[in-house]
Amino acid sequence: MARFYPSGGTGGADVSVVTAMADDVAKDKVIVGPDGNPITGELELTGTAADSQVLAGQTYYNTNLHEKRTGAMANQGAWKSEGLAAGAEVAIPPGYHNGGGKVTAKDLTSQTPGDATAAQIWTGRKAWVNGQQVMGTLAIQGGSTTIPGTAAKTIVTPNKIVTGNIAVAGDPNLIPANIKKDAVIFGVRGIHSGYVSSPTDLYLRGNNIKNFISVYDINGNLIFDVGQITYQKTTSSSYGYGGTITSDLVDVSGFSKLNVECNVLRDGGCSWILLGLSASKLTGDWSNIGKYNLTSITHNNPPLGNHVLSLDISAINKLASAVIKATGGLGPGPALYVYRVWLS
Repeated sequence: MARFYPSGGTGGADVSVVTAMADDVAKDKVIVGPDGNPITGELELTGTAADSQVLAGQTYYNTNLHEKRTGAMANQGAWKSEGLAAGAEVAIPPGYHNGGGKVTAKDLTSQTPGDATAAQIWTGRKAWVNGQQVMGTLAIQGGSTTIPGTAAKTIVTPNKIVTGNIAVAGDPNLIPANIKKDAVIFGVRGIHSGYVSSPTDLYLRGNNIKNFISVYDINGNLIFDVGQITYQKTTSSSYGYGGTITSDLVDVSGFSKLNVECNVLRDGGCSWILLGLSASKLTGDWSNIGKYNLTSITHNNPPLGNHVLSLDISAINKLASAVIKATGGLGPGPALYVYRVWLS
């Protein structure tokens, strides 16, 4: 074994006690090995950690054997975040985490509060209420336009969703002048003081609905006046007045009476009033005057004043013409007014 004797020394050093090897000595540094030969160190620090990557308060060596470093990485321990809402986010802080931390979100019930039921949600639509999915059962109704009538009409029934406009039809004729005075229709108070005919009226106060005509008149005694049909006598002779009127054909099926509202003006001025139904509208030919071939009734010597005279037509179920004939009386002047003719 070779020996190494340092120069200038007075004795030899015992290198047998040297135990360091090349990988125990800093790189490129030379020492004498146990055999007295030089050893070049191979020990090299090659760490790549930065202070921010080493837990705060902990020391370490990186690439410099002579420089002890201290870590700066925050110790987050069991870091946690609670109450995270759906769709929200939380930033996780940098540092060391020991694995015991948690990020927890709110439960679904607390994030979907509500009180809607299936019957309040459209059919086929889904919703989340208090953490539960609810399938809607609420019925759907489209838009509509309703025409008012004499009775109330239900436009929308309960528990439905309306998908279109709900309209109530208007009528430009709904004005005070077209409504009987002081009658109220849909909030409109009438001012009309005349007479408004009904679907069953044949004649009303000058409104000749079914076109009554005169087919027999003695000496011009029958007048279609402004508010009535007047039977009168025009001279003082003993020859009585008389006249017959007849209407267009009308379907009397389903009716039981032909009615006439009249006013007898003079005592003895009206001998009788005949009401009848004819199968056709009469003409002025004398031969047709007596053809009330369906049914008729004569009211003899009616008293003074207003009367409603009627004819039973319940057995007649076909088209017919209404006939009114009156005669009698001495002395000139009006004797009978006919105000209204109607079916009931």
